[in-house]
Amino acid sequence: AKLAKFLRDFPNTNLPNVAYTLQTGRKEFNNRRFLIAETRNDAIKKLEKLPAASVKTFSDQAVGREVVFLFPGQASQYINMGRDLYRSNSVFRMHLDECAEILKPIMNVDIRKMIFPASGHEEKATNKLQNTVFAQPAIFAIEYSMAMYWIDLGIKPVAVLGHSMGEFTAACIAGVFDLETGLKLIAMRGRIMQELEPGSMLTVMLPSSEVEKYLNERLSISVINTPTSCVLSGDFEAIDAIKNVFDTMDVTTRILETSHAFHSHMMDPVLEKYRKFVSTMTFSAPSIPVVSTVLADWTSPDELRNPEYWVNNIRQPVRYAEAIEKLFEKPEWILLEVGPRNTLITLAKQHPDISPNQVMVQSMRHPNQPQSDNVFAMAALGRLWSCGYPIEWNRIYKENPVYKIPIPTYAFQRVRCWIDPEIIGTELHPKTAENDLFVIEDGSQSLEKGSIIDELTAIWEEFLGVENIKKDDNFFDMGGNSLVAVQLFDELKQKLGVRLPLSALFEAPTIEQIAKLIKPEFEEAKKIQSKKTHLSVLVKMSEGTDRPFYCIHGHFGNVLFFYDLAKLLGKNRPFYGVQSVGLSGEEDPLTSIEAMADRIIKEMMIVQPHGPYSFGGYCYGTLVSREIAKKLDVMGEKYDPIIMIDPHPTAYSNLLDDKVSKSFKKFWFNQRKSNHVSHLENKSWIHSAGYLLMKLTNKITFNSKIRAFNVYIRLKDSLNMSMPAAFKDVELANRVAHDNYVSKLSGDFKADVELLLSKKVTANFSTDPIRDWEGFTKGQMNIHLIEDDGIIMSGEMFKEPYVHGTAEVIRSIWNAEQEESDADLSFDSEPQKMLFTEKVTT
Repeated sequence: AKLAKFLRDFPNTNLPNVAYTLQTGRKEFNNRRFLIAETRNDAIKKLEKLPAASVKTFSDQAVGREVVFLFPGQASQYINMGRDLYRSNSVFRMHLDECAEILKPIMNVDIRKMIFPASGHEEKATNKLQNTVFAQPAIFAIEYSMAMYWIDLGIKPVAVLGHSMGEFTAACIAGVFDLETGLKLIAMRGRIMQELEPGSMLTVMLPSSEVEKYLNERLSISVINTPTSCVLSGDFEAIDAIKNVFDTMDVTTRILETSHAFHSHMMDPVLEKYRKFVSTMTFSAPSIPVVSTVLADWTSPDELRNPEYWVNNIRQPVRYAEAIEKLFEKPEWILLEVGPRNTLITLAKQHPDISPNQVMVQSMRHPNQPQSDNVFAMAALGRLWSCGYPIEWNRIYKENPVYKIPIPTYAFQRVRCWIDPEIIGTELHPKTAENDLFVIEDGSQSLEKGSIIDELTAIWEEFLGVENIKKDDNFFDMGGNSLVAVQLFDELKQKLGVRLPLSALFEAPTIEQIAKLIKPEFEEAKKIQSKKTHLSVLVKMSEGTDRPFYCIHGHFGNVLFFYDLAKLLGKNRPFYGVQSVGLSGEEDPLTSIEAMADRIIKEMMIVQPHGPYSFGGYCYGTLVSREIAKKLDVMGEKYDPIIMIDPHPTAYSNLLDDKVSKSFKKFWFNQRKSNHVSHLENKSWIHSAGYLLMKLTNKITFNSKIRAFNVYIRLKDSLNMSMPAAFKDVELANRVAHDNYVSKLSGDFKADVELLLSKKVTANFSTDPIRDWEGFTKGQMNIHLIEDDGIIMSGEMFKEPYVHGTAEVIRSIWNAEQEESDADLSFDSEPQKMLFTEKVTT
C-alpha cells in the first residue's frame, strides 16, 4: 500500500529505477513476493489489491540455490514460440539468427520463416513444423537460444538433462560439441527419421515392467516418462492390436499424434547411415555434468564422446522417469525447463519420489497461455529469485542503465500475533489456480495433523493416484477428470458427511479451497454458495466480458467433461456448462426435455435478461438445444446459430436419410456388441449379471429401470464399486426424457445450426454428410468434421489432443459471427442452405 501510494503521488517516477531499488537496496527474507508490471498504473493496480493472482508470494528457507536445465523433445514445438523474445531481446535474437544462418545451407530453408510465419501463413507453417525434418532443428534452435538467454542473465546450469532429441541441446550447452556440429547432427537426425516408414505410438497407463510381457518383434517400449506409465512404438496394426488388448483389461491407453514409431526397431534402417555421419564429427568431454535419458544415469566424460551414444539416442527408449530421479537426489536444485511448454516438469510432478519442496520453473509459455513471452520469462526470473537463486540484477539492466532512488521501505507490522492452526480466511478465490506456472505458498500458516486438510489430502491421493499432493495443487492439473471427481466427491460424502456438487471443482479446484467450502466456520458462505451454484444448472467455467456461451450436458448430466474446452476457448466470452437438475441430490431430476429447457432459459435470463443468446450442446444436449430454440422463438428472443456437437444419429433417425439411418444403426450395433463382449469376457458371474442388468435398463420403463438399477447397485457394492445415487437418478431421468422427446421429433425445426461431427465416426456410415444430414434443420447448416480417434459417441472431441480442434472450430464460428455483426450485413437474399467445411486437428 505504501509503495502504491508513492507511485500514485509521484507519477513521473521511473519504474525500472523502482524495481532496481527493490531488487538491490533491500534485505532479503525467506518470505518473498514479486509482481510483473509493464506500466506505473499496472503496478499501482496490482499493489493495491495484494494478494492478487498476479502477485506471487513464496516462503523458502533455501538460499544460494543452483539450477538444472531441462530440454524437452519433439512435440513441444508450436508456431511463434518465443516470438516476443525474438522481437525485443537482443541476446535471444542473436543466437536464433546464428542457428538459422547455419541451418540455411544444410536445410535449404530459413527456419525463422517457419517458426514466425507471416500473417496468413500460420496453418502452412504449423503443418511444416509437424514434420520431423523441420521440427527437430527448430526445437534445437529455440532451446539453444533460450538457454543462452538465461546464461546471459547469469543463470548458469549446474547440470543438464535432455529428453530424446533434447539431449543434443543439452550436450551442446555442456560443451560436448559446438553449435554448428549440434545443428548438423540434429538436422541429419530429423532428415533420416522423416525418410522412414510411418509408425504409431501408444501411451499405456501401466508400469513398463508389466507391459514387457506383451512385447513382440513388432512392438518396443520407446518412452518411460513416469514409473506408472510407458509408451509403445510399432507399426499401425501392431499398435491397434495391443490397444485392443489393453482396452479389454480396462487399462487406459491413448494413441499419440506422431508420424513415426520413434525409439523402436522401426528406426533400425537408418542407424548405420547415422553412425557413419556421426563418426565424422568432433566431440569433447562435457564441461558440466549431464544426466542421460538413454542411460538413466549421470554420464562419464567419455560416453558422450562416443559416436555410438548418439546412435543409441535414436534407437533406445527414453528413460526419463529413472533419469529425473538422479536430480531428485538434490531437492535444493531448481529444475528449469528450457524450451517450449512445460512437458518435463509436468511429468516430474507425477513421479512418486519427487520432494514436496522441489521447485520447478517453466521458461516459455504454453501456446494456450495468454501472457507475452517477455512477461513469462520475467515471471520465471521472479520465481527463481523468490526461491533463493542469487540473481545478478545488474545483468538484467545492462542495456538500460538504472539507479537506486528513495522509495518507501518495508512496512513491518509491530504487533505480536498467535497463528490459528486452522485455515485462515473467509473468501474463496476461484481464480487462484488459473495460472499453471506458480504455486502461492503462505509460510505464515500452519495446520494441525489430523486437520481437514489432511483428510482431504488422503482422499485426493487415493483417487488421483498421486502422492505428496500439496494443498494448492489444482485437481485438473493432477490428472483429475469427471470419473475421478464422481468417486472423490462420493468419498467426501461417506467419510466427512459433506455433499458438494461436481461444479464446485471449477470454483474450488484445490484442497485448500475445497476445505474452505466445508469448514463449519464457513457455513454461511456455504449457504450462499449453494444458492449460487449448488441448485443452479449453470456452472461458470471461464470468465469474460462478451456475451456468454451456454453448453448443455451430455447423457450423464455433468459438465466436468467441458473443462478443457472451456479453458481453450479463452477469456473473452464467459463459458457456462449447463448441468442436469438433481446432480447434487437436493432436487429431483427432470424427466422431460421441455421442463429442462424451461429451467435453463429461466437461469440464462438471470445471467442475461435478453438475447441474442449463444448456446449449444453435446450429444443428448443437442435435443435440449432444439427445445430451447423453439421456446425462445415463441418468446420473440434472438439467438446465434446453435453449436451442436456430436448429435447421436439414432435420436434423429426420422429426420435423416433412411439409408444413412440404417447404416448407422448397423454400425452402432456392431460397436456395442463388441463392447459388450469385451465387458463380459473372463469376468465373474456376479460382474456379468450386474452388467447385463444395467444394460437392460435401457429397454424398460422408468419404474422398472429404478428397480433393476437398484439390483445393479447392490451388485456393484459387493464388488466395492460405487455410484452416487443422484447420478443414477439423473442418468435414468435423462434416458426417459430422451425417449419421450425423440418419439415426437418433427421436421419443422428452422434454427441455423453449426454441426460438429467426429470425422472418423461419420466416415463409417456416411459418404456425403451434406446430403445425409439435410433433414436436421430447415435453417442454414454448416458442417465441421473434427479429427479424433473416438469409438462412436466416445467424446474424444473434448479430450486431448482433439479438443484443440473442437475449440478452433468454435472460435472460428464466433469470429465469423462477430465479423458479420461488425459489418452490419444485410441478409435480403436467400441464405445458402448448407456449407461443408472440414476441420482437422493433430
